[in-house]
Amino acid sequence: SIFRLNNGTSLSFLLENLQMIENAVIDKIYDNAGSYLTKLFSFIAKFIVFLFIIFISMIIYVKDRACINEQYGNSIIYKPVHTILHTLKTSGLAYIKAQLVIIACNWIVCSTSFLIIHNPYFILLGFIISVVDALPILGSGIFFTPLGIYYIIAGNYFYAAIMFTSYVITLFVREILEAR
Repeated sequence: SIFRLNNGTSLSFLLENLQMIENAVIDKIYDNAGSYLTKLFSFIAKFIVFLFIIFISMIIYVKDRACINEQYGNSIIYKPVHTILHTLKTSGLAYIKAQLVIIACNWIVCSTSFLIIHNPYFILLGFIISVVDALPILGSGIFFTPLGIYYIIAGNYFYAAIMFTSYVITLFVREILEAR
C-alpha cells in the first residue's frame, strides 16, 4: 500500500525473474555441458594414469629395495645424515608428545575454570586457550588477564579470582611439565 502496488505484483515480479534466472542457468549448462564433461573425463584419466605410475613405481622400488639400501648404506654421508635424522625424529616426537600432555593438562584446568563460572562453552574455550598457550609468544594470559580485569571492573571478584588463579595454574603446569 505504501508503494501503491496491487496485491501479488511483487510476487509475480519475483517469480518472473526467478524463471529468467533458471532459464539462463539451464541454457548455460546446455551450452557448456560438453566442455564440463571433457574436463571431468580428462581429470579422471589423469588421476588414473597418476595412480598407475605410482603403483608401478612402488613395484619397482620394492623389487630393487635391497640394492638401493645397500648403495645408500655404503655412502660416505649416510651414517652422519642417518644419525642426525634419527635424533631429530626421536627428539621431535618427544617434544610433540610433551606438548600434547601439557595441552591436555591445561585444557582440563581451563575448562574447569570456565565450568566454575558457568560458561556454556567451557570445553571449547578450555581447548582454545590451551592450544594458544602452546604458542611461544602468546599464552593463556592473553585470555585470562583481560577476563580477570573485566570481572574486577564488573564487580564480580569471585570470577576474577578464578580467572587469575587459572592463569597462575596454567603457568605452573607449563613450567613443571615442560621441564620434565
